[in-house]
Amino acid sequence: MCLLMEDGEDLKREDPEVRSSRGEVPYSVVLRAQRWHVAFHYRQILDFLRTQGIEPENALDVEGFEDLDLPPSIY
Repeated sequence: MCLLMEDGEDLKREDPEVRSSRGEVPYSVVLRAQRWHVAFHYRQILDFLRTQGIEPENALDVEGFEDLDLPPSIY
């Protein structure tokens, strides 16, 4: 079982509780937070490269991905 590859209905079917120092939360909550975090840093890297005059080839367009949208006030 690789829950990282699951999405939508598949993830709803199997959404185990994850234990942490902050208590138990559904895995889907952790996954959404990680996706958001990655999207944030991905945008930071792209912006940094562009300020250095480097236009990344084949950059991933994350705008259309579920759970990767970031409010303009964040980034």
